[in-house]
Amino acid sequence: MSERARRSPFLRPLSGLASSCVAAALSAVVNAGEEAPFSLVRADVRLAVDVDSRRVTGEATLMVEAKERLSAVDVSLNDLLAVTAVDDGGRAARAVEGANRREGRVLSVALDPPVAAGERRALTFTYEGTALDPSRFEPDWMGALLVRPDEIRMSHQAQWMPIVPLDERALAKLAAPTRLELELPAGMASLGPGRLVSVEPAGDERERHVWDAERPVRASIVAGAYEVVEARRGPLAVRVLARPERIAGARAWGEEALAMLEVLSERLGGPKAGGYGIASMTIRNRKNSYNYEADGFSVYDEVLFDGREPDARKVGHEVAHRWFGGLVDAAGPGERFLTESLAEVAAWIAIEARFGEEAARDAVRSRVRRYGTPDAAEHALDRTTFESPRYGPVIYGKGPVVLWTLRSWVGKERFRDGLRAYVARFGGGETPPSLHDFLDVMRSEAGDAVDVWATESVMRPDVPRYAVELDARKRTARGRLVQEGALFHHPVEIELRLANGEAKRITVEPRGRSTKWSTRVAAEVTEAVCDPDGLLVRHDRSLDR
Repeated sequence: MSERARRSPFLRPLSGLASSCVAAALSAVVNAGEEAPFSLVRADVRLAVDVDSRRVTGEATLMVEAKERLSAVDVSLNDLLAVTAVDDGGRAARAVEGANRREGRVLSVALDPPVAAGERRALTFTYEGTALDPSRFEPDWMGALLVRPDEIRMSHQAQWMPIVPLDERALAKLAAPTRLELELPAGMASLGPGRLVSVEPAGDERERHVWDAERPVRASIVAGAYEVVEARRGPLAVRVLARPERIAGARAWGEEALAMLEVLSERLGGPKAGGYGIASMTIRNRKNSYNYEADGFSVYDEVLFDGREPDARKVGHEVAHRWFGGLVDAAGPGERFLTESLAEVAAWIAIEARFGEEAARDAVRSRVRRYGTPDAAEHALDRTTFESPRYGPVIYGKGPVVLWTLRSWVGKERFRDGLRAYVARFGGGETPPSLHDFLDVMRSEAGDAVDVWATESVMRPDVPRYAVELDARKRTARGRLVQEGALFHHPVEIELRLANGEAKRITVEPRGRSTKWSTRVAAEVTEAVCDPDGLLVRHDRSLDR
């Protein structure tokens, strides 16, 4: 979700940080919340939407498989929708309302008889309700179950169908192969889970859109009075939906999404073919602008499709969610970091591949500025949630930048191999990975530096405070890299600017509060600049004296 992410010489083992400290810090990272006692095998949904009344009626069949003897199943559903009937394997059952969770309320269904371990049971929920149409003063985004005469949006985060919550915060849900039969007024276009199978007449000037996803998805829907065009290159295709007056501009954004898909597929592995789409949405509250990635498509504020040049950073971030948040959906502490921060850093990798290193550095600098000045109230990355102070600056600013710091430390190839291994190991899996799992994979590809980095940059809220002190300026320049506050061990680049107009860069690996350095220079040093490319999240404490 957008705000609504050089071959290194630094591969030597580090000293100065006891392994017991690293182990203690890592042990504090807990795995995802309690695991559901069953698997969600498949979801089949029939949904009818009446745009005049904003009425939604649905029937969802969830096939569950018990991991142990199962006497009840909990699902979660949007508060706007009410269950009218539950069928438990051919027997009438009742959904008892439980405690509210983040995005809906829990409905508990008692199973009679219970399901034995290894066996399956089909549960069918019939439900109905009236969706929203927020005014121009209200939030109008992916969290809304929205129906308008010309536009429908039902993100999985709006819980438009019964969804099995995996952890108690309901941030991550079990996904399943899903077939959706979506009944709409005739002439509308749609995006849904997987591929579009057919659009057929459904009587009374209505049509039935059939979408099918063979891989596990968290299904979302966007539909409306859109025109449709397609951007295609080889096995990759992007279905583009927008209003007629904006379809040309939208197509350009679709072409940009196609280019990003191609690059990220090559670098991250995972989805190389199959359906992907982008669609426009109308935001009435012009104080806000939203973009989001559903499982298989991205939705953008339609003002972006007015003919302006596509924003590669914005598109790259949303497309990267096909991997981080879609194919791999993390849970537990660090979930926001593993979803939003990883998507942002993946976008930078794609930008670097397409436009060069300086374009990537510009993207990183923009997020350094986004982060701004640290605040004592903010949380460490592994503890930052939607409710945390400075959520946006920390997750969209600090998070991707510290990942970029790790990349510069261990090298591009090892960092990329770590991301590929993470996607390969957890992509499409039933149990979402935790931060501990991510660090495990990265360590196996990039070495023990990952532990030091995680302890210093992910599990505490501090940022480094540096000062560069010059002791000698001629021929052999000498000085010290001084740190105040918390100690950080990641390598730091210093640029020595010389009297003859040249510049020389050196890399210092901090070993303590004050680390000496020396290097031969061709002329007198006039200035020493710490982190000249501005790629580290830090206090601006560089000094020249």
